[in-house]
This record gives sequence, structure tokens and C-alpha cells, in this order.
Amino acid sequence: MVVLGISLFVLGFALGPLIWAPFSEVLGRRPLFIYTYAALTAFSAGCALAPNMTALIVLRFFAGAFGSSPLTNAGGNISDLFNANQRGLAMSMFAAAPFMGPVIGPIVGGFTGMTVGWRWVMWVMCIFSGAVLLVGSLLLPETYAPVLLRKRAAKLSKMTGKVRYTCFLQHCATCFAMHGTLLVLLGGNREPQGSAQSRGLPLAGAAAVPALALLRGKPPRGTDGFQR
Repeated sequence: MVVLGISLFVLGFALGPLIWAPFSEVLGRRPLFIYTYAALTAFSAGCALAPNMTALIVLRFFAGAFGSSPLTNAGGNISDLFNANQRGLAMSMFAAAPFMGPVIGPIVGGFTGMTVGWRWVMWVMCIFSGAVLLVGSLLLPETYAPVLLRKRAAKLSKMTGKVRYTCFLQHCATCFAMHGTLLVLLGGNREPQGSAQSRGLPLAGAAAVPALALLRGKPPRGTDGFQR
């Protein structure tokens, strides 16, 4: 059961990026960091208060799924902030954190578990993720250019009443990214040997792409994909 708790945390860490990466293109970088870190803090507290092993295992899975967001979207955040000449140094400095975590974590967790018990290991994780959430909420700006432009256009539209912004092509690209996630999750990369019903699931995801694009924005009226 101990191995299962670690395995499901890693499983959530593997499945979470399939969701957070496409959503960072829709919501932006900052909201996704804030929401997922808040969920990670909540699920870490839930692990500390888990009444039984089943609840602990389930909560560990969700903690891993939501905790994978920073590792998934940090590369996009760095590419927003640095140009190609500076990006290598910035990525190498960021990569120190994933390497230092597995080194420092067992030391802190080992001493904490031996002295005050395993529940305090979860509380330490909760406190640390809550501290990062607080710092990120205060200091982390939005860096994704399309989201910044969309907010600026919405502000201009509210001020003047003459500008309307809808990027149909951007919404289509986002929906295709989500469709790729659906194909992976629903087994669209397998050989077509299953039943007709199982092969129809990826096709249903493909059919949903135009509908999602229309929900996100109306068809373009200009030649550049924007409404004015």
C-alpha cells in the first residue's frame, strides 16, 4: 500500500500535464498556476488528515495531478519572458529545482517522519505549497502574450465601445490541442482493432472541435481572423 501511494502520485504527475498544458493556452499562465497550487495545497492538507489508507491514496493521486502544473507550464512561462539567446541559461537555472527537490525532499521528509510522524510530512508539503501559492499570487504576473492582448482589447472595447476582439484561429488551435489530449486519453493512438464503439470515441472528440471553437469565438469577419 505504501508503494501504491507513491505510484499513484507519480501517475497523477504523468496525467496532469495532458490537461494543464492545453488549458494554459486558454486561461493563461498565471490563473493556472494559482488554481493548481491552491488545489495542491488543499489535497496535501487532505492527505495529512486522511482517515484511512484509501482516502490517502486517492488524495495523493490528485495532489500529483495538480502538482504537475508548474513543471508542465514553467517552460512556456520562461519562453514568454526570455528570448532565444537567454532561454538556455534561464531553463538551466529552472532545472535546478526539479533536481534539488528529490535531493532535499527525502532529507526533510525522513527527519520529519522519524520525529513527529508521517502526517507532518504531508503538513510540511502543505505549508510549503501554501507559501509558494502566496508568493505566486502576489508576485507572478501574466506572461502569455495572446491572453494579455485579449485583456487589453477587452479593456479598449469597454472604454470605447468600438473594438471587438475574437481570434477564431486561436480558439481552433486550442481546441485541436485539447482534441489531441482526448485522443491520448481515449486511446486514439491505438491500432484500429477494437470495436466500432471504442473507435468512435476519438471521432466524437474530433467532431467536438468545431463546436468548441464556435463557443469560444464567432467566425472571423476579416481576412486576418479578427473581428473589429
